[in-house]
Amino acid sequence: VDAADRAARFVLSSMRDADGTLLRSYRIDRAHTPAFLEDYAFLLAGLLALHRSPLAAGDGHLAAAVDLADAALAAFAEDSGDALVLHDTRAGQDDLFVRSRSTHDGAVPSGSGVFVGALLDLATQAGDDPWLARAVAALRGVSAAIADNPLGSVNLTRHLLRFMLAGKRVGALMDFDAAPVADAAGSGGPVAVLADEERVRVGPNAPASFTLALEIADPYHIVAANPGPAGEGLIPLRVGLVSGSGVAVYADYPDGSPYGVAGFGTINVHTGRVEFTVALEHAPGVGATPGEPVLGVTFQACTDDACLAPATVRLDVAIDLAD
Repeated sequence: VDAADRAARFVLSSMRDADGTLLRSYRIDRAHTPAFLEDYAFLLAGLLALHRSPLAAGDGHLAAAVDLADAALAAFAEDSGDALVLHDTRAGQDDLFVRSRSTHDGAVPSGSGVFVGALLDLATQAGDDPWLARAVAALRGVSAAIADNPLGSVNLTRHLLRFMLAGKRVGALMDFDAAPVADAAGSGGPVAVLADEERVRVGPNAPASFTLALEIADPYHIVAANPGPAGEGLIPLRVGLVSGSGVAVYADYPDGSPYGVAGFGTINVHTGRVEFTVALEHAPGVGATPGEPVLGVTFQACTDDACLAPATVRLDVAIDLAD
């Protein structure tokens, strides 16, 4: 942390021109080349990380981050109605044919992806709604890239999820009704996954069991283990090994309740809270991969209008295998 603090102070004090513009390169006691969006974004993320650290010296990192973010928005953001369009370079650079807008995360994350995340961090750490509004506007400006290739712009996709998890405060700005969701370890989005045991022991003649509960936020439901004929193509509720081997997994899945889907028929679903028993039996050689067994629950959450991608949540239930 001390090294990071000294590095940040060096950049802020020695890598700026007379006008205060951040410079990209430093060699032989000379800084040069005006910085691009990615330079501002990474430095901003570093300053905010320092501000979060209780070990960092001084309290000037947040103020420096606010100044840097303001400068970056002035240099690289173009106001387009309710969106901020982020560019990689400054306006009017006569050595460029086009003003690029990269969103792809390769070996190095895109400047846009890092900057949007930093704006969201600023909204959290500075406690300032205008920063939240700017973060939402910046996300709107890159929404087409997320829709076209969510994995290629995975940082932006992560930040979209962070916005959705933030609830109604962000939902009002983004024109969607953000349902409350559980932010549990191994979060399943609108589904919280709970177990009544943290550790079980399974032996050759000693099976084990525990109760698993899923709390499903309104207005979502999840597809039951037996969805019925109309549920073809949907992912049913399942518990099993996601890694490791040595146990066979069984579940006493509840039936679910009938749910009518226009044009498809009736499927079985769960809403609210659903509980069932999971049983484990010693079974050498059974499993997905070598190693200690790790359990997971897979489900697909839907509303009346659309389904989320299937989710697999690892269970925080340690399994001790006895000889």
